[in-house]
Amino acid sequence: DGDSVAQRASAAVRAVAQLVAESIDDQGLVAFWPKSRGYVALTAWSLQFLAEAKKRGEPVDDKLLERLTRALQQSLRSDYPRLLSGSEYLERSMALEALASAGVADQAYLAELAGQAQFMAPEAAARIAVALAQAKQADPQTLARLVAQLWEAVETRSVQGRAVYAGLRAGAWGSPLILPSETRTLATITRAVALADPSEPRLALLTDALIRLGQ
Repeated sequence: DGDSVAQRASAAVRAVAQLVAESIDDQGLVAFWPKSRGYVALTAWSLQFLAEAKKRGEPVDDKLLERLTRALQQSLRSDYPRLLSGSEYLERSMALEALASAGVADQAYLAELAGQAQFMAPEAAARIAVALAQAKQADPQTLARLVAQLWEAVETRSVQGRAVYAGLRAGAWGSPLILPSETRTLATITRAVALADPSEPRLALLTDALIRLGQ
């Protein structure tokens, strides 16, 4: 029943939180397993998950959230030494998105990275757009420019007079250590578009594509 599902969900959240706490390295970054090297991307995913769990009423240790937040705030610097080579923009955008979702977005870095988004791969640009859409003082013009850039990355073809998804104009996906994929990139683009304009008629094109990729 509903109560048992909620209890299992709470138990799963507690288990994940404990594993995250046990897997933080000496730089405050979360690793894939205890006593190994942590990554900015995995730290960002961990903060997003735990912040969302807290919003849903789960008991999450505030000290753990603060520790992850501090590590991600440090990782926003362009000279941060633990960024993966070749995936610097992607990891910084992940950190910024996670901080925004936790309600602690850094406005200065948000403006800086939004201004550099034209040089980013689609997933990184999409994560900047998500963070910007969640910001309290988002610049509508900057967000519109970012979304237009995302649409340029989406290729379509006509099938019986209807536009359907035909892939992404993506360059390097990023380091395999942070598990990049076409599906994740498209999902992030879809989220960015939906946050920027929920009434966008082309959203159906993206969601249909995600369903097909999921099959």
